[in-house]
Amino acid sequence: MRLVVTGSGRCGTKYLSALLTAAGVPCGHEQVFNADGPPVWPAGLRADSSWMAVPHLPLSCPVVLLVRHPLAVVRSWVEIGFFTHDAGNPTHGPLRRFAPQVYEETTPADAALSMWLHLTRAALPHATRVVRIEHLDARRAYRLLRWAGARSRPAREAVRSVPPRMNRHEEMRQRTGLRHQPAWAVHRPELADAARRLAVDVGVDPDEVPDV
Repeated sequence: MRLVVTGSGRCGTKYLSALLTAAGVPCGHEQVFNADGPPVWPAGLRADSSWMAVPHLPLSCPVVLLVRHPLAVVRSWVEIGFFTHDAGNPTHGPLRRFAPQVYEETTPADAALSMWLHLTRAALPHATRVVRIEHLDARRAYRLLRWAGARSRPAREAVRSVPPRMNRHEEMRQRTGLRHQPAWAVHRPELADAARRLAVDVGVDPDEVPDV
């Protein structure tokens, strides 16, 4: 059985890729669904974890939707400069084709929130499971791995050994020097209202503003 993990980006796809692989379910990270062209599954790969899978939905396999508080996602995208310093990143191509309205926003923070909104909204109807990344403790992670086909002992070992934080963009944060304080008030009101409503639909309390 193939499996796809997706979400808004900056929501834990790298961590899930590492966790599944460590548990014996070989999972790529943006290896199948990326900016290079149509998805191609390498031999032996059972899963892929990538926000760029959203434009390809629906798929004929189970889909896990990872959800992180939208303001935390915004902070991460802004601080790594995705819509500023990293505007030449090829992954803008799939996003621009799928949700061009993201690029109509006038601030990087609103563009990031619009990205969260459109990708999460599009993925939700096709999700076999919705996983709130902030709530993925050891017990829930083990149950998710077992559902994905991992055996009991490798699943337990993976939960113990794979660090839950895999911040591969810290160097970029240092390079941009950007810092963003998450708050609904900094966003365009109509966009913020839509994101708040969707947050509730996916099990996020929009008023629990993250401090990370």
